[in-house]
Amino acid sequence: MREAEKEAIERGSGVKGSWSDWERLATKLDEVEPNEEMIKFAQRLQGSGISINVMTARSERIQEPTMRLLEKVGIVPNEVFFRPNTFEGDTISSSIFKVNLMKQTANKYNYVAMLDDSDSNAEAALRHGVPTVFQPSSAGVDPEFLEGAILRGHSKSEELAAKGIITSKQAKRGVYNTRALLDTASSQRTFFGISEAKSLAKLIMRI
Repeated sequence: MREAEKEAIERGSGVKGSWSDWERLATKLDEVEPNEEMIKFAQRLQGSGISINVMTARSERIQEPTMRLLEKVGIVPNEVFFRPNTFEGDTISSSIFKVNLMKQTANKYNYVAMLDDSDSNAEAALRHGVPTVFQPSSAGVDPEFLEGAILRGHSKSEELAAKGIITSKQAKRGVYNTRALLDTASSQRTFFGISEAKSLAKLIMRI
């Protein structure tokens, strides 16, 4: 899938349907093996009052199988955003697409984290004010998934802060937000209660 995504981006200079190969791989339901730790983590966050929005590189052409896939792994999102079935949709990079969606919906949602497996998507989110990022390693999902993902998110924040792309304050917020999210998921307390107790709402950046 990574190779298909790379090819789609490279071919994305006006080629209609350049994501079609990636989409065919992305909808093979029988071959999907969800990471149960991550699924439960997301479910607990959602149960605490945090909304889960899915922003996928899949286009509207395959909306139905994508929704079946989410149902299969046990994720019921608040909203699902698909790549538009247009010329622009077939040529825009996933990082620009997702950041634009966050900007467009920032008046409705205060984004506290992006969970993504793409380094470019993670960097784009950090650049535009979403400081907490989870991502598997490039080699795939490791045994200590959440711990490893958190460390990689922190490392990415520190790397961008060192380059001056984001501020050290943003990087620290990312660490704080991560701990708050883990506290929420593990303790079953509500997100709103934690926000009040730790003044988390004041530390989360809006786009």
